[in-house]
Amino acid sequence: MNNEEKILQMLEVITADVGSLKTDVGSLKTDVSSLKKGQAALEKGQRKLQSDVTVIKRDLEAAWSDILRIDKKIDAQQEEIDTIKSGQF
Repeated sequence: MNNEEKILQMLEVITADVGSLKTDVGSLKTDVSSLKKGQAALEKGQRKLQSDVTVIKRDLEAAWSDILRIDKKIDAQQEEIDTIKSGQF
């Protein structure tokens, strides 16, 4: 086998390797595109969850405020009951 034949054989191997690499890169591009779509969906879901958490926190604060207000009313009514029981109008 002379040098030209060896070079030709090496070029054939390199050409096959380049073809394989192109196929692999195409597959990777498809995979990355799919991952980007999945990431975008996850980020959208995260924003929705964060919004829901914000609403829940606000509602919980309102509920605790209502509980505190009702607790004060109950304390005031208990004081009135205690006053009535003791005969001190």
